[in-house]
Order: sequence, then C-alpha cells, then structure tokens
Amino acid sequence: MKIKAIYNKVAALVVAVCLAFAAYAAEPAKTTVTKCSAALKAAPSLTATFLLDSDNGQIPGSLTMSGRCFKLITDRLSIWYDGKTQWTYVPENEEVNITEPTADELLETNPVEIINASMSKYSARVVRTEGSVRTIELKPLKPGSSIVSAELSIDTARNLPTRVVAVFTNGSRLIANIANVKIGKAIPRSAFVYDTKLHPSAETVDLR
Repeated sequence: MKIKAIYNKVAALVVAVCLAFAAYAAEPAKTTVTKCSAALKAAPSLTATFLLDSDNGQIPGSLTMSGRCFKLITDRLSIWYDGKTQWTYVPENEEVNITEPTADELLETNPVEIINASMSKYSARVVRTEGSVRTIELKPLKPGSSIVSAELSIDTARNLPTRVVAVFTNGSRLIANIANVKIGKAIPRSAFVYDTKLHPSAETVDLR
C-alpha cells in the first residue's frame, strides 16, 4: 500500500470517529451523541487502541490525545503533534518529516480540530441497540462530503466509542474496531514531541 493511501486511511479513521461528536441528532441518538461528546471533550487525556480494516488490509495502532496534542502510532505511519509542530514518521522511507501544519491540514489528522469543524454537518439516528452498545447512523446534511455514511457504535455504559464503519464516495469501506479506551490525567506537551532515539537511523526532513 502506498504511503499516501495509508495516511488517508488513518486520517479517515480519525474523521469517522469524530463525526458523531458534533452531529445534529434526533432523540435518542442526540442523548447518546451528546454524552459521548461530553465525555471525550472533558477528558484530560484519552488513550485507545484500534484495528483499522479497509479494502487494502488491516492496520493496528494506538491513539493518545490531551488538549490539542495527539500521538497516533501504527506500524506503517506514526504522527506526533505538540500543538504547534508535527512529526510524521514513515518506516517505508525511514524518514521523519517535520511541519507546522495549517488549520486546514490539521483537519486531516487532529481529532480536536475535526470535532470543532464538524459542528452541525451530519444527521444521526439510532439503527440498533445490543446490550449497552448503541449504533448510530451518520449522514452528511449537505452534498460534497467524502463520506457517504457512517455508523458509530457507542458503549452507553461508559459513553465511549467501540466501532466505526464508514462508506466513502468512491465505494470503499472502512471498519475500525476501537478497544482499551481509557480516560486519564492530563499529559504534558513534551510527551507529544518526537524523540529521535525512537528511530535513530531515520532521515529528518524539516519542511517548516
């Protein structure tokens, strides 16, 4: 799989998960979405693991968020963002790109920015409930979105997401199973700065 495709799939996971956190929803979807959104936004930090299953294979990974900072780690692409600077490590190229992303560029990867930008752009309705897990269908209110529809499963006992299924305009499908979601204490900004000791042989390309 090409690096751009990997990047897009990982970014799509973040987008799909965050769509529900600012959706226009009817009851009882509204209650579920509101509680999930509130739980995530109030969290000093959040960590989770995921298995991304797309048309191009599976990508396991982990996500850590605290304030505007985040860290997304997979075996094919890893991103660190400390609120200003972003480091993107690509194992295939043994290369680390350093950038200071614009607001528009952050919309591709940063969950917090996506949440803020997605206000009232999607409708939501409950399609099924199995035990404490409620599945909500999301659809864009206006044409032009790259996502045709998505389903977000939320554990209502914890108000946390467990699974995402997204369908895109090109017909491709993305499934993300989310596990080990934990809310913790605030994490210092320094934890989201790339450590060169992690990949000492990687070439650093400063694009700032």
